[in-house]
This record gives sequence, structure tokens and C-alpha cells, in this order.
Amino acid sequence: MAEQSAYQKRFGGTVEDTKYPPNDFIKQILGRATVRRFKDQPLAEGQLELLVAAAQSAATSGMLQTWSVLALTNKEAKDRLVSTPEIRETMGSVDSSNMVAINECAVFLLWLADLNRADNILKAHAKEYNIDPDILLQTTRAEYHLKAIVDATIAAQTFSLAAESQGLAVMYCGAV
Repeated sequence: MAEQSAYQKRFGGTVEDTKYPPNDFIKQILGRATVRRFKDQPLAEGQLELLVAAAQSAATSGMLQTWSVLALTNKEAKDRLVSTPEIRETMGSVDSSNMVAINECAVFLLWLADLNRADNILKAHAKEYNIDPDILLQTTRAEYHLKAIVDATIAAQTFSLAAESQGLAVMYCGAV
């Protein structure tokens, strides 16, 4: 019996294989899986910065990159994240694997929709460039909040794909 393709492994061996051959990147995506247990092993020097640079290269709405990422790289920072019983309950009640993952992973990243930088730039240059007061309200509008959420999500996914391409494991934890 022939070995199953990445496509068939993803969707089941009885599914007809795709007619178009996937490249290595698509095979990687088809073969990905969420990992819920992590090795106690730090990232290589410079690896996190490279992966964030990949995330910064992701598609973005209006080229604004209205997101930020916080990297918690030590036990103390992770403990501050889950510093109260209520927070531990919220994160653990959605998926008990969340707390295990936070404690085991080398780096826990918080991807944030962040309009603060754009807002500060607009306000700082409003007088100098005679920016219309209506433009200064852009970051308060729902459309910009939605764009920031989408941008943060695309950056996080790009980071994840880049990390997986380097043999690293990734798990999303949405209850933060």
C-alpha cells in the first residue's frame, strides 16, 4: 500500500489526493498539530527575534501593524500573568492544558491588538501636519479595532508557522 500524502493524512486516507502537488511549506501546514506538552529547553540565541521579525513581515491592514507582542521568558513573568486565583481559574477552566503549557513552555507570547502606537503618532504630529480632528478619532472607531485584532491574529499565525518551520511546537491559548 502506498504511503499517504500529507493531504490524505490531514483529511483521511480514503480522501482522494489533491491533483496539484503541495510544496514543502504546504506539507508543513497540512502536517501541523497543536502541542500541549513542551520540553524544558530555551530557544536558541536570536531565535525569538528572528521569529518576531517573520511576524512583522506578515500582511497587515494599511501597513500599520497595530499589534504588539509581549514575551514572557521566565517563571517570574509567567507567574505574574496568572497571579490571582480568578485568572488561574479563567485560563484553566477553558482548557486545563493552558496552565501546564504556560509553566512548561520556553516562551509564552501575548499577542495584543494595539492601537496605542498609532494613536500616539497621530496626536504627536497633529499640529505639525495640521491633521484633521476627525482623523484623530480614527483609532476610537470599531473598524480600527477590528483591523488591529485581525493584524494581531495574522502576525501570531505567521509567527507560529515560522516557529513550526524551525521544528518548534506551538499552542494557542485564547483565554488570557
